[in-house]
Amino acid sequence: EPEPLAAASIGQVHAAVLPDGVPVVVKVQRPGVRRTIESDLRILMDLAQLAERYSSLADVYPFREIAGQLAAALRAELDFIGEARNAERMRRLLAGNPWVRIPRVVWDRTPSRVLTLERLEGTKLSELTKVSTQEARRIARILVAAVLEPLFLDGFFHADPHPGNVLLLPGGGIGLLDFGV
Repeated sequence: EPEPLAAASIGQVHAAVLPDGVPVVVKVQRPGVRRTIESDLRILMDLAQLAERYSSLADVYPFREIAGQLAAALRAELDFIGEARNAERMRRLLAGNPWVRIPRVVWDRTPSRVLTLERLEGTKLSELTKVSTQEARRIARILVAAVLEPLFLDGFFHADPHPGNVLLLPGGGIGLLDFGV
């Protein structure tokens, strides 16, 4: 579909159908985003160097190290293979939870700048207009378990479980989306 389902700074997600009729979503990297990020990171590193030289907080904060960690995290997000691996790992970790679905990766359609995933049908929590208190609590319990169980049992967690990355699925389960971080 030409209109994106979702858009962010690094990429945008479109609905698509594979040749065999399977509905998927395709996350594509924005053109020129690597160049823009590298330019921004050079500026950030220069600012961190200045902060270490002139800031009274330089004794407390390693500004260049912090900027370097941010740069590494941003560069990692540019490789959608890492996001695909994260999704697969989360799928394995939550496989025993009948209330949580993680989309399957379509590996033969996932190079480093394109991510193709099974399309989950549902409503983003951010788009829910009216939910009873009881239903909201039930959804919250499922979501908390989906985020905390992998964290406490395996040291792996979904770092961005905001309402736009969580679907309420038919039947009452949830689907987690976006595993870039």
